[in-house]
Amino acid sequence: MPRAWPISKSEPTPAPTPAPTPTPTPAVPFAIASATESVTEVPKNPNNSGRCALATVTATGGFTTNGVGGSVSYQWVRVDSQGNRTIGASGTVQVAAGDRNLHAVATDTFTPAHSGTEQLVFLSPAYSVPAQSWNCVG
Repeated sequence: MPRAWPISKSEPTPAPTPAPTPTPTPAVPFAIASATESVTEVPKNPNNSGRCALATVTATGGFTTNGVGGSVSYQWVRVDSQGNRTIGASGTVQVAAGDRNLHAVATDTFTPAHSGTEQLVFLSPAYSVPAQSWNCVG
């Protein structure tokens, strides 16, 4: 008669623990890295004695980004000494991924009625640049 081998009653082998899913590195959001602006007042006539109606205010500016790539929307905001708020030149600039160059924004040029300030305001992505003033006699 054949010999029977004893049946082993071993504990079941536990299922292997899966490796944890690595946490993805968060994507860096598109951002403005720096921005500049310059506001100058130039008399239309050197003898105008600072009269607003005889002057031209010119605002120029630019920005750099963190190189991620995206779209930058901006506008020039003027506030005169009477509290009047006016939107000047505005625009949108597309920036390619990897581009960290300085990008110029549209120049804002106008004849003021009063002294005031002008500020380059970035709407998207949001970024703040201090307002600069011009002075003339209304």
